[in-house]
Amino acid sequence: MPKQSRRRKMAEPAISSDEGRESDPINVNRPSAAAQTTKGFNAVVVNSGFYIGTIVSFLLASLVPGLPKLPFPVIGCMVTANSGSFGRWQPGGQVILMVLYVGHFIRRTAEVLFVHRYKRKMPLGETLGAPVYYWTFGFWAGWALRPDLGYINTHVALFVAGAIIFIAGEVGNCAAHIQLRRLRGGDRKREGQQAPPSGHVIPRGVLFSLVSCPHYTSEIISWVGFFLATWTLNGALFLLATVITLIFYSTKHHRRYKEEFDGRDGRELYPTCRKALIPFIF
Repeated sequence: MPKQSRRRKMAEPAISSDEGRESDPINVNRPSAAAQTTKGFNAVVVNSGFYIGTIVSFLLASLVPGLPKLPFPVIGCMVTANSGSFGRWQPGGQVILMVLYVGHFIRRTAEVLFVHRYKRKMPLGETLGAPVYYWTFGFWAGWALRPDLGYINTHVALFVAGAIIFIAGEVGNCAAHIQLRRLRGGDRKREGQQAPPSGHVIPRGVLFSLVSCPHYTSEIISWVGFFLATWTLNGALFLLATVITLIFYSTKHHRRYKEEFDGRDGRELYPTCRKALIPFIF
């Protein structure tokens, strides 16, 4: 295979989530019909279904009566406030946590419908596997936060700090996705510099000044905040799974950026101070 063909193939995304697909180096030219994967399922329908289903499973577990009380810490708060104080502020605490959780997946659904641009269809494995992951964690999250099954709020300082951190992560995530969408809206190649064979350009802006994947960073920030506000085993494991997944994807995309923008033959040099996921560290 010719060298240029290998390079073009390397640049094509093969990501298993809508977040992953949107973090690839930006291609300023819309891919041709022949270049797009024709086998599989409509990505907009599938991804929006993931997130709407997660909302439904969470609300069912939160509101439907008759669910059994599981042993601690499968459900319940691991760091509770003092009895009779903020810890017993119900249903106010549960309502706020429900708004945060549901709001996250409403945002993701809206981005699937109005922000993201998909280059390929969803293969069968992702279409069947992702709902198991999202809906299981969603149902468990709602189950774990039920005050009638023994959930007590964490300390007010942790609750408030976690909610603020969560909202900050949501704002950053949405802003990064909108920035990526704008970059896809037209050619951003710098005058006098040759684009790589893939036609990609380097994302720029405040959010991209320190990391290659600020939407991944923001996603982690959101779930750190939710864990601090809830202190559930479900929140801890979902955060861990998110971190592991996004470390993998951010490393992959950061390496791809550096390979494409190597500063040779008139191509741009990828910013050397930019990290993959965590500013100044990783």
